[in-house]
Amino acid sequence: MSLKTLDYNNMPINQLNFSAFLMIVMISLLTCISTLAQEKEAKSKAVPEPKSFTTKGQGIFGGSTIAYRATAKETYLKNDDGDPVASIWSVAYTVEGKNDIFQRPVTFVFNGGPGSASV
Repeated sequence: MSLKTLDYNNMPINQLNFSAFLMIVMISLLTCISTLAQEKEAKSKAVPEPKSFTTKGQGIFGGSTIAYRATAKETYLKNDDGDPVASIWSVAYTVEGKNDIFQRPVTFVFNGGPGSASV
């Protein structure tokens, strides 16, 4: 089998039209694929910066005055593509001046929403 060089000068007109048609189809397909890939990237939602609010206070608990910090914070849950699919809020009360986080008690409270009664 020998390799042939295409001689467009001696090629019949219908063969030239077919070659041009194939070239246009290939370029169109590559353009479409490139555009679809860019659209998919553009459709991916940017995750907004989570909101966070902090306040300080103090109260008398069990006869002792305790200074605390209350932090309410939003957390985004993402799917496998990295798109945000839900957001949850949490509130943390931490005692001021206690640096050993392993000595703090932790309490989880679930309020509302489907399935929260079964947690």
